[in-house]
Amino acid sequence: MEGYFSYLSSLIFKKEQWNSIEFDKSFIGTAYAHTYILLSLLKEKIKLKYINNPIIIHRTGNDSFACDGFVRRLKLDFDGYKKLFTVVFKDNKNLSNYYNVFLKNSFSYIDLAGLYQKSEKQDRKLLVSFVKETHNIYMIKILSFFIFIYRKLFKKIFIRCKIHKFLSKKL
Repeated sequence: MEGYFSYLSSLIFKKEQWNSIEFDKSFIGTAYAHTYILLSLLKEKIKLKYINNPIIIHRTGNDSFACDGFVRRLKLDFDGYKKLFTVVFKDNKNLSNYYNVFLKNSFSYIDLAGLYQKSEKQDRKLLVSFVKETHNIYMIKILSFFIFIYRKLFKKIFIRCKIHKFLSKKL
């Protein structure tokens, strides 16, 4: 979902429909103000079409929200999606609580454990503070330990056995 609804430059919509949604000013500063409108439009049973052929050029490495580090960038996503689901779908209990499932599926344990393992102590505490609602913290810490062991002890052995290419994609 984040790939389809988070990047405003990849979306085309009818301006009349966009203007028909009353904007919730509490989304200012969340980085997801436009996503509030898009999800609100979906509640109105609009037609949604997916174009499989690229029509815009994509570039990476210019995420201005990541200037304070990736843990804070990730917190922005977690907070933004929680707010989106609880505000936009407040009338539907199943959907308003779906953000836990969404975030759990969007951010894997391996990715979070890798981030935890690479982070400084302060960022680790911050990461734990916002992912504990959606992910098992002990699982993240255990996986982080195994990633540490892999990186420090087994990497050379795995390179010799040609297992490293497969594992490095996962870790």
